[in-house]
Amino acid sequence: MTFKFSNQKYPALVEALALRAVEPKALVVDFLNIHGFSLMLSDVKFERIQASVDYFIRDGVGLKIFGRFLPIENLGIRIPGPFFFEKFLSENSTKRHVFLGGNHQTQGIFEVRYGSRDNFAVIPVPLLDGSEWSINNFAEEVSPRVAAFDADFIWLGLGCPKQNILAAALKQKLSRGVIFCVGAAFDYHAGTVPQCPGMIRWLGIESVWRLSLDPKKIGTRLIVSIKILLKHLSVWR
Repeated sequence: MTFKFSNQKYPALVEALALRAVEPKALVVDFLNIHGFSLMLSDVKFERIQASVDYFIRDGVGLKIFGRFLPIENLGIRIPGPFFFEKFLSENSTKRHVFLGGNHQTQGIFEVRYGSRDNFAVIPVPLLDGSEWSINNFAEEVSPRVAAFDADFIWLGLGCPKQNILAAALKQKLSRGVIFCVGAAFDYHAGTVPQCPGMIRWLGIESVWRLSLDPKKIGTRLIVSIKILLKHLSVWR
């Protein structure tokens, strides 16, 4: 699979995406970390789904650490998903945005914060079992509403791999708009999950902070991801 990492710094990337948003073709942008990357290595179906991504943006330092051993020519510039989400929203508040994702509490906070604004739409997402079948059915139901809203930017905060499956399905059904996979950025923005300290964000080790909040879930995910990467490193070397 070809990895198309963006090599643009934040201002240039925003300008490019704003131009792409009005073109007659939907675009998918994924903030990729070692969890998503390891899934692509270990799951053929997920690798196929990720082929719909137009641009990967490196999120966190995990890929940078393993980067010297990966068969990727250019890992691009690191831009954390939560940072991008908040800054982009504040700078593009007059554009048309749709939010899909977050837990029930997060969705409620987004509704209060953005529901009264004409250019923002908060669409509730039911509990999805993670299968392609259920997510594709949801995409079938929700895509007419997103299209009718004429969104410039569609934000998905369902976590990996659910948001990636949904992004691939929406891309096939929408005639325009940039679809972002930003994961936990929704919960950080809503305040339902505490933001990590600035120094940790600067170092790019947000996963350490998330590990401290949910050691069982994040710890298991990190161990599995690292095992997969180490297994493939032995092959690549």
